[in-house]
Amino acid sequence: MTGNRLAGRFAVVIGGGAGIGRAIALQLARDGAHVSVVGRTAARLAETASLASSPMATHVCDITDHRAVEHLAENIAQQNGGLDILICNSAIGVNAMLHETSVGDLDAIIATNIRGTYLCLQMGIRLMSASGGGAVVVVGSLGALRPAPRASAYGMSKAATHAMARHAAIEYADKGIRVNVVAPGATDTDLLSTADDDVRAQVAAAIPDGRIAAPEEIAEVAVFLASDACTHVTGQVWSVDGGSSIGAAGR
Repeated sequence: MTGNRLAGRFAVVIGGGAGIGRAIALQLARDGAHVSVVGRTAARLAETASLASSPMATHVCDITDHRAVEHLAENIAQQNGGLDILICNSAIGVNAMLHETSVGDLDAIIATNIRGTYLCLQMGIRLMSASGGGAVVVVGSLGALRPAPRASAYGMSKAATHAMARHAAIEYADKGIRVNVVAPGATDTDLLSTADDDVRAQVAAAIPDGRIAAPEEIAEVAVFLASDACTHVTGQVWSVDGGSSIGAAGR
Protein backbone atom coordinates (compact mmCIF):
# COMPACT_ATOMS: atom_id res chain seq x y z
CA MET A 1 0.00 0.00 0.00
CA THR A 2 1.18 3.51 -0.80
CA GLY A 3 -0.23 6.96 -0.28
CA ASN A 4 -0.13 9.79 2.21
CA ARG A 5 -1.63 8.16 5.28
CA LEU A 6 1.47 9.17 7.27
CA ALA A 7 2.11 12.56 5.68
CA GLY A 8 3.81 14.95 8.07
CA ARG A 9 4.70 12.23 10.59
CA PHE A 10 8.23 11.83 11.90
CA ALA A 11 9.35 8.21 12.16
CA VAL A 12 12.49 6.55 13.47
CA VAL A 13 13.38 2.96 12.57
CA ILE A 14 15.91 1.30 14.86
CA GLY A 15 17.71 -1.41 12.91
CA GLY A 16 16.80 0.03 9.53
CA GLY A 17 19.90 -1.08 7.67
CA ALA A 18 18.59 -4.35 6.25
CA GLY A 19 15.83 -6.94 6.24
CA ILE A 20 12.59 -6.22 8.05
CA GLY A 21 13.79 -2.85 9.37
CA ARG A 22 14.72 -1.69 5.88
CA ALA A 23 11.36 -2.84 4.51
CA ILE A 24 9.52 -0.95 7.25
CA ALA A 25 11.54 2.22 6.67
CA LEU A 26 10.85 2.14 2.94
CA GLN A 27 7.13 1.52 3.49
CA LEU A 28 6.91 4.39 5.97
CA ALA A 29 8.53 6.67 3.40
CA ARG A 30 6.14 5.51 0.67
CA ASP A 31 3.28 6.39 2.99
CA GLY A 32 4.53 9.95 3.38
CA ALA A 33 6.44 9.85 6.67
CA HIS A 34 9.73 11.67 7.25
CA VAL A 35 11.96 8.73 8.16
CA SER A 36 15.25 8.40 10.02
CA VAL A 37 17.00 5.04 10.06
CA VAL A 38 19.30 3.99 12.88
CA GLY A 39 21.90 1.23 12.98
CA ARG A 40 25.51 0.33 13.58
CA THR A 41 26.72 0.28 9.97
CA ALA A 42 26.77 3.51 7.99
CA ALA A 43 27.01 1.76 4.62
CA ARG A 44 23.88 -0.28 5.21
CA LEU A 45 21.94 2.75 6.39
CA ALA A 46 23.08 4.67 3.31
CA GLU A 47 21.86 1.82 1.10
CA THR A 48 18.43 1.93 2.75
CA ALA A 49 18.28 5.69 2.23
CA SER A 50 19.27 5.30 -1.43
CA LEU A 51 16.26 3.03 -2.01
CA ALA A 52 13.74 5.38 -0.38
CA SER A 53 11.10 7.29 -2.28
CA SER A 54 11.96 10.49 -0.37
CA PRO A 55 14.99 11.85 1.54
CA MET A 56 15.83 9.71 4.56
CA ALA A 57 18.12 10.67 7.44
CA THR A 58 20.64 8.16 8.80
CA HIS A 59 22.08 7.86 12.30
CA VAL A 60 24.88 5.49 13.31
CA CYS A 61 24.25 4.41 16.91
CA ASP A 62 25.13 1.55 19.23
CA ILE A 63 21.80 1.12 21.04
CA THR A 64 23.44 -0.83 23.87
CA ASP A 65 25.22 2.39 24.93
CA HIS A 66 22.86 4.62 26.90
CA ARG A 67 24.92 7.73 26.20
CA ALA A 68 24.79 7.02 22.47
CA VAL A 69 21.00 6.66 22.68
CA GLU A 70 20.78 9.94 24.60
CA HIS A 71 22.79 11.61 21.84
CA LEU A 72 20.50 10.04 19.25
CA ALA A 73 17.47 11.46 21.08
CA GLU A 74 19.04 14.94 21.04
CA ASN A 75 19.69 14.67 17.30
CA ILE A 76 16.16 13.52 16.57
CA ALA A 77 14.66 16.30 18.69
CA GLN A 78 16.79 18.92 16.91
CA GLN A 79 16.09 17.48 13.49
CA ASN A 80 12.35 16.80 13.81
CA GLY A 81 11.19 18.70 16.86
CA GLY A 82 9.43 15.55 18.08
CA LEU A 83 8.56 11.97 17.23
CA ASP A 84 5.36 10.34 15.98
CA ILE A 85 6.41 6.78 15.14
CA LEU A 86 9.13 4.56 16.58
CA ILE A 87 9.99 1.11 15.22
CA CYS A 88 12.20 -0.98 17.53
CA ASN A 89 13.69 -3.66 15.31
CA SER A 90 17.33 -4.31 16.27
CA ALA A 91 18.12 -7.86 17.34
CA ILE A 92 20.86 -10.48 17.26
CA GLY A 93 20.80 -14.22 17.92
CA VAL A 94 22.91 -17.34 18.08
CA ASN A 95 22.20 -20.83 16.74
CA ALA A 96 23.02 -22.93 19.82
CA MET A 97 21.42 -25.20 22.40
CA LEU A 98 20.89 -23.65 25.82
CA HIS A 99 23.82 -25.49 27.44
CA GLU A 100 26.10 -24.59 24.53
CA THR A 101 25.36 -20.85 24.52
CA SER A 102 28.40 -18.97 25.76
CA VAL A 103 28.18 -16.30 28.41
CA GLY A 104 29.56 -13.83 25.87
CA ASP A 105 26.82 -14.63 23.36
CA LEU A 106 24.17 -14.46 26.08
CA ASP A 107 25.42 -11.08 27.27
CA ALA A 108 25.49 -9.71 23.70
CA ILE A 109 21.92 -10.89 23.04
CA ILE A 110 20.66 -9.38 26.28
CA ALA A 111 22.54 -6.13 25.62
CA THR A 112 21.08 -5.63 22.13
CA ASN A 113 17.67 -7.28 22.25
CA ILE A 114 16.60 -6.37 25.78
CA ARG A 115 18.71 -3.43 27.02
CA GLY A 116 18.90 -1.81 23.58
CA THR A 117 15.19 -2.12 22.94
CA TYR A 118 14.44 -0.79 26.43
CA LEU A 119 16.70 2.24 25.94
CA CYS A 120 15.13 3.01 22.56
CA LEU A 121 11.65 2.59 24.00
CA GLN A 122 12.55 5.04 26.76
CA MET A 123 13.85 7.48 24.16
CA GLY A 124 10.72 7.21 22.03
CA ILE A 125 8.34 7.60 24.95
CA ARG A 126 10.14 10.72 26.19
CA LEU A 127 10.07 12.32 22.76
CA MET A 128 6.43 11.35 22.16
CA SER A 129 5.37 12.57 25.59
CA ALA A 130 6.85 15.96 24.75
CA SER A 131 5.13 16.13 21.37
CA GLY A 132 1.66 14.89 22.32
CA GLY A 133 1.70 11.13 21.70
CA GLY A 134 2.60 8.63 19.03
CA ALA A 135 2.85 4.98 18.07
CA VAL A 136 5.56 2.44 18.86
CA VAL A 137 5.90 -0.90 17.10
CA VAL A 138 8.32 -3.43 18.56
CA VAL A 139 9.43 -6.15 16.15
CA GLY A 140 9.20 -9.30 18.23
CA SER A 141 9.33 -12.89 17.09
CA LEU A 142 7.47 -16.15 16.76
CA GLY A 143 10.29 -17.44 18.97
CA ALA A 144 8.80 -15.52 21.89
CA LEU A 145 5.51 -17.38 21.46
CA ARG A 146 6.57 -20.85 20.37
CA PRO A 147 9.80 -22.50 21.57
CA ALA A 148 12.20 -23.94 19.01
CA PRO A 149 15.48 -25.86 19.26
CA ARG A 150 18.76 -23.94 19.32
CA ALA A 151 17.08 -20.59 19.97
CA SER A 152 16.60 -20.34 23.73
CA ALA A 153 18.60 -17.13 24.26
CA TYR A 154 17.01 -15.37 21.29
CA GLY A 155 13.48 -16.54 22.18
CA MET A 156 13.93 -15.48 25.79
CA SER A 157 15.12 -12.05 24.75
CA LYS A 158 12.24 -11.57 22.34
CA ALA A 159 9.75 -12.64 25.00
CA ALA A 160 11.20 -9.86 27.15
CA THR A 161 10.56 -7.31 24.38
CA HIS A 162 6.96 -8.49 24.09
CA ALA A 163 6.55 -8.00 27.84
CA MET A 164 8.15 -4.54 27.91
CA ALA A 165 5.90 -3.40 25.05
CA ARG A 166 2.75 -4.57 26.82
CA HIS A 167 3.79 -2.89 30.08
CA ALA A 168 4.55 0.34 28.23
CA ALA A 169 1.16 0.18 26.53
CA ILE A 170 -0.55 0.22 29.93
CA GLU A 171 1.72 2.87 31.42
CA TYR A 172 1.38 5.39 28.59
CA ALA A 173 -2.10 4.82 27.14
CA ASP A 174 -3.37 7.97 28.84
CA LYS A 175 -0.51 9.94 27.22
CA GLY A 176 -1.72 9.10 23.71
CA ILE A 177 1.12 6.64 23.14
CA ARG A 178 0.26 3.26 21.66
CA VAL A 179 2.71 0.35 21.87
CA ASN A 180 2.21 -2.85 19.89
CA VAL A 181 4.27 -5.83 18.76
CA VAL A 182 4.54 -7.43 15.34
CA ALA A 183 5.85 -10.99 15.69
CA PRO A 184 7.27 -12.43 12.45
CA GLY A 185 7.83 -16.09 11.79
CA ALA A 186 10.39 -17.29 9.24
CA THR A 187 11.16 -14.32 7.00
CA ASP A 188 13.39 -13.99 3.94
CA THR A 189 16.12 -11.89 5.53
CA ASP A 190 19.91 -12.30 5.33
CA LEU A 191 19.96 -15.51 7.38
CA LEU A 192 17.54 -17.41 5.16
CA SER A 193 18.58 -15.80 1.88
CA THR A 194 22.00 -17.46 2.19
CA ALA A 195 20.59 -20.88 3.10
CA ASP A 196 20.60 -23.63 0.48
CA ASP A 197 17.43 -24.74 -1.27
CA ASP A 198 16.96 -27.82 0.94
CA VAL A 199 17.04 -25.76 4.13
CA ARG A 200 14.62 -23.21 2.72
CA ALA A 201 12.29 -26.00 1.61
CA GLN A 202 12.35 -27.55 5.09
CA VAL A 203 11.58 -24.19 6.70
CA ALA A 204 8.72 -23.50 4.30
CA ALA A 205 7.27 -27.00 4.76
CA ALA A 206 6.97 -26.41 8.51
CA ILE A 207 4.79 -23.32 7.97
CA PRO A 208 1.04 -24.00 7.63
CA ASP A 209 0.65 -21.81 4.53
CA GLY A 210 3.74 -23.42 3.02
CA ARG A 211 6.03 -20.45 2.41
CA ILE A 212 8.53 -18.06 3.97
CA ALA A 213 7.38 -14.46 4.47
CA ALA A 214 8.83 -11.55 2.55
CA PRO A 215 10.10 -8.63 4.69
CA GLU A 216 7.55 -6.39 2.95
CA GLU A 217 4.71 -8.48 4.42
CA ILE A 218 5.97 -7.80 7.93
CA ALA A 219 6.40 -4.14 7.05
CA GLU A 220 2.79 -3.79 5.92
CA VAL A 221 1.52 -4.93 9.32
CA ALA A 222 4.02 -2.82 11.26
CA VAL A 223 3.09 0.33 9.35
CA PHE A 224 -0.61 -0.49 9.72
CA LEU A 225 -0.15 -0.67 13.50
CA ALA A 226 1.64 2.69 13.44
CA SER A 227 -1.10 4.34 11.40
CA ASP A 228 -4.38 5.99 12.35
CA ALA A 229 -6.18 2.83 11.27
CA CYS A 230 -5.19 1.42 14.68
CA THR A 231 -5.89 4.31 17.04
CA HIS A 232 -7.73 2.02 19.50
CA VAL A 233 -5.15 -0.79 19.36
CA THR A 234 -2.45 -0.99 22.00
CA GLY A 235 -0.63 -3.67 23.96
CA GLN A 236 -1.26 -6.31 21.30
CA VAL A 237 0.98 -8.90 19.64
CA TRP A 238 0.26 -9.36 15.93
CA SER A 239 1.71 -12.58 14.55
CA VAL A 240 2.74 -12.61 10.88
CA ASP A 241 3.84 -16.20 10.48
CA GLY A 242 1.61 -18.07 8.03
CA GLY A 243 -0.15 -19.79 10.94
CA SER A 244 2.98 -21.13 12.64
CA SER A 245 2.03 -19.78 16.05
CA ILE A 246 -1.23 -21.74 16.12
CA GLY A 247 -0.20 -25.12 14.75
CA ALA A 248 2.05 -27.36 12.72
CA ALA A 249 1.88 -27.54 8.96
CA GLY A 250 0.08 -30.88 9.00
CA ARG A 251 1.77 -32.10 5.84
